[in-house]
Parts: sequence; C-alpha cells; structure tokens
Amino acid sequence: MSVALCMIAKNKESIIEKTILSAKGFYDQLFVLDLGSTDLTVDIVRRNGGGIEQYPWPDQSSEALNYAVAHSICDWTMVLTPGEVVISKPEIFRETLRTVESDPMVGALSVQISHSGPKKKAHSVRVIKRGKGQFQGTPAEVVVDGTTEKIPLEIQVP
Repeated sequence: MSVALCMIAKNKESIIEKTILSAKGFYDQLFVLDLGSTDLTVDIVRRNGGGIEQYPWPDQSSEALNYAVAHSICDWTMVLTPGEVVISKPEIFRETLRTVESDPMVGALSVQISHSGPKKKAHSVRVIKRGKGQFQGTPAEVVVDGTTEKIPLEIQVP
C-alpha cells in the first residue's frame, strides 16, 4: 500500500519544507500543485524529491485540491497544508493503514488536528483512498464514498 502527500501552495518558502520533512516516512510520492509562487517554493519542493506542477489560482481551493489529488498514483493520499506538522510516528500510521486496507467500505481516514488557539483539538479527513473522495466548497470539505475511520495520527496547525 502506497501513500502520496499532496499539497497546494503559493509563496510558502518559509514553511513548506518543515511540513515536508515532518511527513517523511508517511509518504511514497510527494506532489505539490503550485498556484503561482514567485519565491523559492518550487525549488524547495524539487530539492525534497517532489513533483510539482503550475496551476492558475481557481475560484475555490477545492478545485485545486481535487486536481492535486488526481495526480496521485498511490493507494492513499494524505493532504496537508504548508505549515502543518505531522507529530505522530510513521510506523503507527503504516500499521493502521494495513489494518483498514482490507475493509472495502473505508474511503477515508480522519486525523486529529491540534490548534494553538481556543479550538484546541478537532478531527479532519486528511487521508483519502484512491477514487473514494473529493473536495467540495469553500472552505474545502471532503465528500467520501464509503466510511471514514478515525486513526491515531496527529497534525499540528500553527
């Protein structure tokens, strides 16, 4: 079972590498959809082995996220936002994926999001099985074909 890390970004040179490095071991493919960066974002992604494609800013972020996820060649796609940091262990994530992989009803995985503000913790769908989900609306919400399982993965949001 393979995992892609997908992000959309524009001028995120100061924070994107921190996100990429925090997710090492969680993904097999890195793909970033660049929405017109004029800084070093593209170079940083390439330096970290990622694929990158330029895409004009759409009216809704959900359109860009769907385009990025469609580039995944993996069984699962993890979606992060530049600046977020994965603070769990990749071994636990991979073991959890092996457990849910055999259930054909599971279409997505919900992870714990830790905020520094008043809303301390919440869950959010951030891992999608290939062909089982898409983003809609603003802010982008995931619509899943199947069930969503909560997993022990924590992402810290600045």
